Amino acid sequence: MTTWRILLDDGYHELNPLILAGWTVHPLVVAAYFGGFGLCVWGITRRSGWLATAVATYVVLTIGVFGGLNNLALFAFGPPSLLDLVADTLGLAASTLILSVIPLCGLAVALGVAQVYQGPIF
Repeated sequence: MTTWRILLDDGYHELNPLILAGWTVHPLVVAAYFGGFGLCVWGITRRSGWLATAVATYVVLTIGVFGGLNNLALFAFGPPSLLDLVADTLGLAASTLILSVIPLCGLAVALGVAQVYQGPIF
């Protein structure tokens, strides 16, 4: 829900270039993006196993922690966002952080959590 507020409020800007591109086409593209993503996650996590554990962990970490907390902090404290601060500290563009660093960190954590809860996965 915080992404919708970011997109609707002129005082803020969305850092994820995929969501921003979808929004410029039509808001329903963003709704379809999240809906399709949610449907895939729902389908994968209906079963118990290392893949379900990894996907659930990845979604909670990348969307919930990085996305949700970033937007909530932006609303509470104003610009710059936490992701902007991290990107500046690392010397990266925010879009690079969102499209490469965060997904790789999420993948590493998700596989680690799946390994701990489900046993050896490889």
